[in-house]
Amino acid sequence: MARGKSTRTNRWRWLTAIGISMSLLAGILITDAAKAQSNERRPVSPRTSLSKYATDLTAAAEQGRFNNIEEKTVETNRAIEILAAGQKNNPVVITESQAIRDVIMVGVARRLANGDVPEELAGKRLFKLNLDALFHDSSNAQELVAHLSAILSDVTNFDSKVILIIDPIQSLMGPGAAFDGAVSSLLRDAMSRGQIQFFGASTDIAFRQDVASQKSLAPLFTAFQPDEASSSAAQQNAETVKSHDASNDEEFAGDNVSPDLRELINGRNSPSHVKALLQVNDANS
Repeated sequence: MARGKSTRTNRWRWLTAIGISMSLLAGILITDAAKAQSNERRPVSPRTSLSKYATDLTAAAEQGRFNNIEEKTVETNRAIEILAAGQKNNPVVITESQAIRDVIMVGVARRLANGDVPEELAGKRLFKLNLDALFHDSSNAQELVAHLSAILSDVTNFDSKVILIIDPIQSLMGPGAAFDGAVSSLLRDAMSRGQIQFFGASTDIAFRQDVASQKSLAPLFTAFQPDEASSSAAQQNAETVKSHDASNDEEFAGDNVSPDLRELINGRNSPSHVKALLQVNDANS
């Protein structure tokens, strides 16, 4: 009798062990499926404010539009390293060269499209904010806040899988930003809560004066300077990027344009851009 009872007990133990094993296996499969789904890049609806005011560079990379661009590998790796970091994971590339800025950003978009990024960035998309369109539709601070709030809402609905490029970063952040920095605190709070990541670009002087000098902003960013060596390939890359760029930055001929004039023409402190015609005696000067 005792032997029969022992046999039944062992049988129940085996059945219980099998049941637990199957539950664990099912849990692993469900977890892996959920993880794969969370890392999957989903398209953004064209009817959102995000699509209206920003360009999806990752989608362009997926379509092969940047395949002929020569990547700046060191700088691209540095940007990805910062984006994947636990703190201050909002990179800012410091350079006056628009060509270099664009090539680095495209390099990141291409890595995201190929899945060649750390797990922390899997499934994320890189959007470039179209400042011209945003400022055109914002005649006052209240309208600018409303547009940016709608964009952040779209990002939240997209599971915060969006990295948003702001070039130049000081156009929207810091006391010198548009409409006296009307949206600076809005964007800062979104970063602090982990709702969104930003990829910024700026010049050394502008970033130090308008962003790094602010105690509430400085801890959120990691700035880095790229190799400024120029080449004909870099110029060709710039032309390719420009055709897919959401912004409308001015082009400059020659190297003797002062940083303050560049900032004035790019309108870093105002929604309005300024264009300048310079008259010189020697056209080749």
